[in-house]
Amino acid sequence: MHKHFVAYLAYGPLLEKFPVKFDHLKEICFSIDLADLEAAALALPLFQNSPKLKILDIRFIFGDNSVSGGPDFWEPIDREDYSFEHLQTVTIHNFLPSRPMFSFVRFVLSAAPNLNELTMSKENSDGVVDPTTFKQLLRFKRASANDEIIFVSATNLVMHTVS
Repeated sequence: MHKHFVAYLAYGPLLEKFPVKFDHLKEICFSIDLADLEAAALALPLFQNSPKLKILDIRFIFGDNSVSGGPDFWEPIDREDYSFEHLQTVTIHNFLPSRPMFSFVRFVLSAAPNLNELTMSKENSDGVVDPTTFKQLLRFKRASANDEIIFVSATNLVMHTVS
């Protein structure tokens, strides 16, 4: 979602639901600052109203609160309202271990029973993934027994896999 588009949609009261379901929408690709509550609040009804979503491609962008953590928007959400029943592939670009990002990943993993692959890339990195990142992800409740979490370094083509 381009920042101006999000600002336009967020003008006025936030939507809890879109007026229509996107029954034919199978792929979503957008950029988001997870610490921006307006952008995060717009993503939720989009997910909720896309019941046949199979591919989610998301690029994290960073605002003022992103690095420091920002609010934990994704944690208190009732996952029963946001089932990613058909979601198979999630790609996250520009992953940076932070509370909002871990919270978003936990949200997706717990609500996607048919997830096969979650790929996260760290742009502008040395290819090293902190072992505590792996440990944290392994503790998350996962709806799919067959998902695979892949870390890719964009600079050195280093790949780490967690199953």
